[in-house]
Amino acid sequence: MIVPVGRAAVGFPGMIRVNETGEYLWELLREEVSGKALTDALLARYDVSEETVKADVDAFRHKLRLAGAIIE
Repeated sequence: MIVPVGRAAVGFPGMIRVNETGEYLWELLREEVSGKALTDALLARYDVSEETVKADVDAFRHKLRLAGAIIE
């Protein structure tokens, strides 16, 4: 679960439920990393096509931006 705090909680007073992959990406986002770095990390960890991983990373980042959980 990702729970917004501080100012982010005002605009999004809820939680974001993530699966194991989302949790892994969230941990990676503790550092300032690019979408490509996230994609590369997932490609190294899972046996999935680059197309699929890129689409999933883009969707995950978009969901977090909408929730105010990340700012890019």
